[in-house]
Amino acid sequence: MTKILNKTLLLGLMIVMITTSSAFSLGSSSSSSSSSNKTDKLFQEAKSHVDQDEFAKALPLLEKAHRRNKKDAKILNLLAYTQRNLGEIDLAIENYHLALKIDPNFAEAREYLGEAYLQAALRELETLKSYGSRAEEEYNELKEAIEEVSLKVK
Repeated sequence: MTKILNKTLLLGLMIVMITTSSAFSLGSSSSSSSSSNKTDKLFQEAKSHVDQDEFAKALPLLEKAHRRNKKDAKILNLLAYTQRNLGEIDLAIENYHLALKIDPNFAEAREYLGEAYLQAALRELETLKSYGSRAEEEYNELKEAIEEVSLKVK
């Protein structure tokens, strides 16, 4: 009789554990799914602003989406693109690198990273130009380097 009682108790305990475990799994999945949906909505709203060149409106939405999901290369790429279009080239370059760390084959992020480097080079060229004659040599060397590289593009 004791063996039957022990088996019944053990079986009951196992049923409670399985039921409880399933309930917890469903709860966290639902919460995760809800969070994912909110992040997707933020991303889509931001993308709509970006498509209309409303980068200042898109930026806080993308920052919030990134805080919710730091492992999404698409969010990082659009965030970097937005930052770059707002003149934050250095920050954009950092975020393109983060996107490519997550997805090394993300072609669009790689393209945009290259464009950001070109913008950074031109920015440095303009800075050197603003120094006047004291940086004339450095300006000419950087300008020449940019021109040489552009000739290598086929």
